[in-house]
Parts: sequence; structure tokens; C-alpha cells
Amino acid sequence: MFALTSEEFIRHHHNRKLLEAINDAYDDLPDAEEQSLHQKMRQRHRHLVKEQWQPGTSGYWRIDEPTRPVVGV
Repeated sequence: MFALTSEEFIRHHHNRKLLEAINDAYDDLPDAEEQSLHQKMRQRHRHLVKEQWQPGTSGYWRIDEPTRPVVGV
């Protein structure tokens, strides 16, 4: 009887610790201000790279290499 009670206590303690760990992980979710900032950053990034992406001849999209000046030629 003591063994069963001990096992149940250990299982309950383990489940409680697991639940606390899950709750701690979800406590750090971004708030509304952080989500808004993240959305603005994604939009800005999309705008910056939009013109670099071109459809390739195979139907897949490819990114154009930025043109660099050739030095010494």
C-alpha cells in the first residue's frame, strides 16, 4: 500500500512540475506591442527584398545577386 501511495505522490509531483514548466514557457509570449513591432519589421523586410526576387526560367523564384562594382578591371 505504501508503494502505491508513494508512486501516486511521485507521479502527481512530476505532473505538477511539468505543468509549471509549460506555464513558464507560455508566460513569455509577446504582448500586443511586441506583436505590432514584429508585424512592422516583417512588412519592412518584405519591402526591402521584394525587388530582389524574380521568377526564374524553371518556374521557381530566385533571388538576384546584388550588383557590385568590379574593381581593378
